[in-house]
Amino acid sequence: TTKQSTIFIAHFGSGRPKTIKQTPPKMSSKLSLQDVPECDIDADGIFKYVLCKIEEGDGSRLVLLGKAFAEYHDDMVQRLISSTSCSVRCMGGGRINRNANNKTLEVYGHSIGY
Repeated sequence: TTKQSTIFIAHFGSGRPKTIKQTPPKMSSKLSLQDVPECDIDADGIFKYVLCKIEEGDGSRLVLLGKAFAEYHDDMVQRLISSTSCSVRCMGGGRINRNANNKTLEVYGHSIGY
């Protein structure tokens, strides 16, 4: 069987966040533009986030990352750079407070580095 992971997709201004199932790519290859999830935030807690623009050829998209592992905003940016074949530019960042029980998502603050 193929292992699947849950990826949370938030579409601001277009209704409720949606959850999709996606088969993870092979770890040995770099992700292309269409393989990078638009939104990848941890399920619950307070953590840093970054908004990045990724580009490949004539295509581009915005990617929102929010991860508890990141001590610095740049930790997420560097992980994205190392995992994709796309060019990556960080547009900014801050903090996210996500409460799955209350179904709330608070975005605030800023990133000194970005």
